[in-house]
Amino acid sequence: MRIASGDGGDGRRRSGRLRPRRPKVNARTEMTQSDAAYKTCLAQHPGNVSACEGARLAYEADLQVYRATSAGIQPGRSDTVNVITGR
Repeated sequence: MRIASGDGGDGRRRSGRLRPRRPKVNARTEMTQSDAAYKTCLAQHPGNVSACEGARLAYEADLQVYRATSAGIQPGRSDTVNVITGR
């Protein structure tokens, strides 16, 4: 969801400066929150790990997004580079 920010719809402010975007911070926050939720669920259901399957899957998905964002790539994108030629 986009909040009106006085830009022309292209992600730039009218002054021409780019708005700061922080996907890595958001991904880390979401991963940390889902990790905490999963651990809380496990603590609440010590003998029933399957009760936390949804929380585990959410954590794993958030962790994958965080790792992809931290590595500077987009989730689901598979760019390859030839190490020798750089192409």
